[in-house]
Amino acid sequence: MSNIIEIDLDNPGHLFDPPFVDSLFRDVHHNAWTITFIPEDSVSRREKELVTIAENSMDGQRISLRMRRVSKLMGFKVDRIVHSGGGNFSLLSSTGQAQDLADPKGSGELSMNIFQELADISMTAQLAFVTQNAISAQS
Repeated sequence: MSNIIEIDLDNPGHLFDPPFVDSLFRDVHHNAWTITFIPEDSVSRREKELVTIAENSMDGQRISLRMRRVSKLMGFKVDRIVHSGGGNFSLLSSTGQAQDLADPKGSGELSMNIFQELADISMTAQLAFVTQNAISAQS
């Protein structure tokens, strides 16, 4: 089964609909994922939002699983992801390895598989953000 990704040909710079990851890294000192993401308009009118998710939470475990998949696809342990503009993301390790998804040596299938993992991480981050803000509003 293949997934179809529609690209607006009238707006070629628009490759994704929110939410999507702007940056993601594992905060080893706090055992948490820190994610900056572009939210859906229905969630926030701000350009970017920030959420911190404990690794031992259900959401944190889901992100850890997705990051293990990304690492397996890349062939090295990915510790940080940074949106580099358009459809490009830089994947970085703590040992200095780095690769851009837009690298001409990379395959389209690899990029699409990583985009699927990032889409899940993005939605997980947005849902965690909504939940955390709902809890804060009740306090």
